Amino acid sequence: MLNDPIFRIALGVSLSLHFAVVSWGSFSLPKPLEKDAEKIEITYLKFEVPEEKTLQNVPREYDIEKRELKTKASKNPQEIVSRNQGALPAENYLKKEELERLEEYIQYYELLRERIKQSVAEHYRSARKEGGANVVFTLKRSGLLENLTVSCDSEKLNRIAKKSIRNAAPFPPFPEKLESENLTFSIAIVFTQK
Repeated sequence: MLNDPIFRIALGVSLSLHFAVVSWGSFSLPKPLEKDAEKIEITYLKFEVPEEKTLQNVPREYDIEKRELKTKASKNPQEIVSRNQGALPAENYLKKEELERLEEYIQYYELLRERIKQSVAEHYRSARKEGGANVVFTLKRSGLLENLTVSCDSEKLNRIAKKSIRNAAPFPPFPEKLESENLTFSIAIVFTQK
């Protein structure tokens, strides 16, 4: 059949015509759009933006007068010299002894937090529950736990917080500069899985 010359001619003509018909669309030039383009008019609107207040725009009456403040070291807050009288009454300043007591209190508080943090870490490992607890407790001067209150939504976390505080006790005795017979502390404990 392939040896027949008429068949070869017919096959060649057929393939040529099919190729021409199939590829005819790709050989044609693109036609211009028959639809006339519409005219588009662009109009810009101008909005008035209120002027922002910056330091340059603030009226002169609000300028702050620069002053040199003269101070001198003193143990007595009554002797502090300042041109800005009346900013804070003298009774609001801490005396040196009070400041030292405050520093002792802060150091003692940090010590308590570290001991409680370690105790909570030991008791919380198997809990698999997240949340928070507010713990308020009172210590005697000797460091013994006198009163303990825990507020928490979860009963399980409540038990863990109480157990952790009780196991962290007894705490070290108060520093000498803290003259109270008992102190109340408030600590927030956050339970999270790591």
